[in-house]
Amino acid sequence: PAPGLAYKDLSPSQKQLVLQVISQFQGHFEREVRNVNLERARQGLQNMEFVWAGDARMNESFYLRMQSSEFVMEFLADEGDRGQYHSVWINL
Repeated sequence: PAPGLAYKDLSPSQKQLVLQVISQFQGHFEREVRNVNLERARQGLQNMEFVWAGDARMNESFYLRMQSSEFVMEFLADEGDRGQYHSVWINL
């Protein structure tokens, strides 16, 4: 995987945004699954890296990945002809 920005090197406001993204992503899971995933995320934050590729304004295609020793989260938005979205959460 491409190297990313280390969570530990982010500013406090950037760290808060990362936590908001993780929380929003988990909102699609049932409570028990969400709680397990959020705990895994908390355990892995200090060695997590954030990777972004694509349009910074999120108006066109973009990709983000958060990866640590505990989890991988990916989101891809391809705004081509039809607009396609892909997301995944994996507990490691």
